[in-house]
Amino acid sequence: MNQVRKADPNNKTVAENRKARFS
Repeated sequence: MNQVRKADPNNKTVAENRKARFS
């Protein structure tokens, strides 16, 4: 999963999405 976040240019959006999903 770290690979995707790092490879994704929109890591900020990905991080927020992951946070919202886990929250």
